Amino acid sequence: KIYEEKQVNILKAIEEGKVVEKIKVMADSIADIPSIVVYISSLEEFILLEFDNIVDIRFRVFSAALFKA
Repeated sequence: KIYEEKQVNILKAIEEGKVVEKIKVMADSIADIPSIVVYISSLEEFILLEFDNIVDIRFRVFSAALFKA
């Protein structure tokens, strides 16, 4: 009987440890969200700047072609 109780307690402890580990993984993932948002925001800003540069270059090429014609 004591052996069975200890076995049950050990199994409970193992399961609780697994739950705690899962909670830790979820908490770490949630903690990473702000840095991911900052990265995405920076990436968005970079893409918009590059798009502006491309539009500007196309405009200059088009303008130069018009003035030559």
